[in-house]
Amino acid sequence: MKEAPVKKEAFPEEIAGAIARECGIEATEAASLLVTPPRPELGDFAFPCFQLAKRLRKAPPAIAQELAAKLPPGLGLFERVAAAGPYVNFAVKRPIFAEAVLREAIADGAAYG
Repeated sequence: MKEAPVKKEAFPEEIAGAIARECGIEATEAASLLVTPPRPELGDFAFPCFQLAKRLRKAPPAIAQELAAKLPPGLGLFERVAAAGPYVNFAVKRPIFAEAVLREAIADGAAYG
């Protein structure tokens, strides 16, 4: 049986869900904190750990290191998960992401973008 195609929204949703499970926060809260890294070589999505510092009573860089270790690239949609200072960066698997974007563009036609 063939798997359903991945949607573009699945990438941040997967990150938020994984972080929520590891940190005991709501997925919506984790999703609201996701940002784009300032440099493309860092990845495609970044999760800042500042908000978790008080709750977990740890420094943001330590939280980022722990999270990155618990969220291996095996998340499925990501080729790399790495800590950089107080951020956990996620690099998407390009073929899967490109397919998701192209499917959305084709489905939306002239209304895309």
